[in-house]
Amino acid sequence: MHFSKIQRIFLPVFILIVLSWGIAPACADNGIVSITFRGDAGYNIGDTIAFDGWNTAGNMTVIKINGT
Repeated sequence: MHFSKIQRIFLPVFILIVLSWGIAPACADNGIVSITFRGDAGYNIGDTIAFDGWNTAGNMTVIKINGT
């Protein structure tokens, strides 16, 4: 079976692309994450809460909110 140059190069390039998606983003040393909310405390389920803040430690911020 005869493969062209494109077919021989396709699989290694495809594997490199897939592996590059799995690499974690680079994080800054001594970064800061600061999050505050706007408005009065006392929100109910279903209310919209606006957050403000800075994240110099990474490319993404995930917030988990628990209430009582």
